[in-house]
Amino acid sequence: MFGYTEAQVSHFGLTFLMGGLLVFLVFILANVINHIKPGIGGKIALYSMLSFGASAFFTLLALNHWGIA
Repeated sequence: MFGYTEAQVSHFGLTFLMGGLLVFLVFILANVINHIKPGIGGKIALYSMLSFGASAFFTLLALNHWGIA
């Protein structure tokens, strides 16, 4: 595809596009929290689930970069 190998395209998509999707999900989650007005416990639960998923993604990305996983 445009002179790039499949590995290069998938590496670009995994690093930049998925990272951008996580940033976009923060804005979506902030909008949802603004509309449903949960308590402080609900906000903590929603943001902690998003941060847990993001940390798992970045950990896997780092492990793949170092050739461990």
